[in-house]
Amino acid sequence: MKLIFHSLVEEDIQEAVDWYESKSEGLGEEFILSLYKSFSLIESHPTVYEIRYAEFRICLIDRFPYTIHYKEEGDHIFVSGIWHASRNPARWLDRI
Repeated sequence: MKLIFHSLVEEDIQEAVDWYESKSEGLGEEFILSLYKSFSLIESHPTVYEIRYAEFRICLIDRFPYTIHYKEEGDHIFVSGIWHASRNPARWLDRI
């Protein structure tokens, strides 16, 4: 299945990368690698994570307290956002 991203996902990722890079050089790149590993898992096994709300599943990224919110839509997977696990869930709902 192919991943399709909400238009604001790139901003979500950049915000996290910038924050991690400000803490330790190279940590942002490690975040990206973990993120791509999670994307690959979602693409190959989209139902491995349980549905949490309104048909959306949540994947916790390895080593980092960030979650990927996605749902299956026909022959693709729609990624609505990538957020820190402590963020207010109302932010997620704005994108669905």
